[in-house]
Amino acid sequence: MKTLFTFYALLLTFISIGQNSYVDSITQLRIERNQHMLDSTSFLNEDEKAHFVRLDFFEVDSNWVITAGFRKDVGDVIKMKTSTSRRPKYRRYGYLSFYVGDSLLEVPVYQNMNLLEKEEYENYLFFPIDDYTIPDESYPTGRYLDINKPEKGDSIVLDFNMLYNPYCAYSYRYSCPVTPRENKVHVRIEAGEKIPILREDP
Repeated sequence: MKTLFTFYALLLTFISIGQNSYVDSITQLRIERNQHMLDSTSFLNEDEKAHFVRLDFFEVDSNWVITAGFRKDVGDVIKMKTSTSRRPKYRRYGYLSFYVGDSLLEVPVYQNMNLLEKEEYENYLFFPIDDYTIPDESYPTGRYLDINKPEKGDSIVLDFNMLYNPYCAYSYRYSCPVTPRENKVHVRIEAGEKIPILREDP
């Protein structure tokens, strides 16, 4: 019996260490992303930097790392609406199905037709999402998650802690896809990036 208790104590220790390591790694990525915003000479101009205070995030939570079912269903090429008059070409590649609480969601995932021409992006999938944290906590046109096609099988791991804002959240100079209505979900996804903290009058 003592041996069994020792085993479970060690198992819980390893699980705790793993969770702490995960939280630390995401936290470090956020620190680096925030610093990049401040240091970059090409991403934000001087006026935009003067307004920018810092990025803001939901607390890292490993419960938002979710295994989604994947169903391939390639659609026609569409011109996706953006924050400007630009209409980049995308196509639905399939659907992701997953639970948030008791709600089962099935949401499209897309391929960027221009990026498909580049070998390094052949497995890249674009997953925009609009949820009930919008517009008070999250960026109004939705957030993005970059994922890869499943190497095999019919599932994809979604880490919603990695949800990020489009560039338009920080600068009017960018043109960003607006989340399609098919990707609007009636749940709160309290993970990933929030609306950035900006100064009104620098």
